[in-house]
Amino acid sequence: MLDPENLPEVEPDERTARFIVDKRHLNRSTIPPTVKANAYMPRKNEEGVSITRLVQITADEVWAIGMAMAANRNPPRKLKGRSDVLAATFQGQGLEVKPVAVDGNPNHAEACGWPSLESDQLMIAKEIAAVAKFVAAPEV
Repeated sequence: MLDPENLPEVEPDERTARFIVDKRHLNRSTIPPTVKANAYMPRKNEEGVSITRLVQITADEVWAIGMAMAANRNPPRKLKGRSDVLAATFQGQGLEVKPVAVDGNPNHAEACGWPSLESDQLMIAKEIAAVAKFVAAPEV
């Protein structure tokens, strides 16, 4: 994992993951399932969308972070999987991807700079979801 005391800037070619814990964020009628735009919508009163950088991290570490995040929700949730996109996907929509290490996840980042209008946010979220790749969580 990244050193939280020395975080490098996010490069456009870095893969990022958005953890999926809500079944409403998945279109399960497609095979494989695809991610819906609402998975990428920023929450009210939050600056950005939480993502995890997939650099200097093992697959086991990624899933451990996702499972811990889901378990720490109120109420606790089951991790469905993750949605992977390049950082350039956010940047191409005029968003900034900032490294923001958090306890238990030094690879955490935020996709920031969303427009204030929800309709504009949804247009961006649709563009991101359209290129996202869903990766199902491993069975535990």
